[in-house]
Amino acid sequence: MATPRGFSGMDLPEGPENWRQNAIMLMAGLALLAYGAFEAWKPTIRSLGWVFGAALAVAGAVLLFFAWRRIRSFTAGPRTGRPAAAPPATPESPPDRQREYRWERRVEVIPRLLVASGRSPKEYAAVLTDQRTILVHRGGGGPFGKIAGPKGPDPWNEEPQALASRKDSIVIPHSSLRKLGIRKGEKGVFRLELRHEPEGRIAETVEATLLPPDQAFDDGKKKGLSRDEVTQQYVEAARVALQKSIPSSR
Repeated sequence: MATPRGFSGMDLPEGPENWRQNAIMLMAGLALLAYGAFEAWKPTIRSLGWVFGAALAVAGAVLLFFAWRRIRSFTAGPRTGRPAAAPPATPESPPDRQREYRWERRVEVIPRLLVASGRSPKEYAAVLTDQRTILVHRGGGGPFGKIAGPKGPDPWNEEPQALASRKDSIVIPHSSLRKLGIRKGEKGVFRLELRHEPEGRIAETVEATLLPPDQAFDDGKKKGLSRDEVTQQYVEAARVALQKSIPSSR
């Protein structure tokens, strides 16, 4: 929330209440100082003499001193007499993502993508919503993937917000996309390329290989389809899914 502005644009960190407190301290200090000085000069309580008046005057002076210090801390700079330096700019707090994506709707799921990571690729599922693409890590990549099979979260049934909040998920808001497409690379491999520009950071590119699940190859073999034909069908299905979620994709 913006800091309230006061006279001549000076900052009032805690609003008008500070000024009310300072005014009370000033008035009380002046009253005590004046009454104490009067008592010290012409005491009304003879038994105490001028001591009572002096004590009241000192109490009033102390109140005035503290009120002056408080006011100066709001309006003046350091003790060198130079104006106070402007506070360093702080970035605004990030928006409430849960509220922003409260009405997010799952559109399609691309069940298997391989994203390069270190020496071996990692297996993800792409959850496509009407607002963002969520790459959910499912395991199954590397030499032991075929034995263990995919594991991890369920991209078809878990809420998109829960999937996006996982530490190993890659989240790409569609509003940050700068480039999106599927291209055919070496050895007939199809790659999905998503170039996006996260808020406040430089642009990043995520490349993922579109590889059908093993079950798709098994089903295709029963139908007499080659691996290339199964892959081509899978790529076309992924393209249709992207077009449903992001109409400008190709």
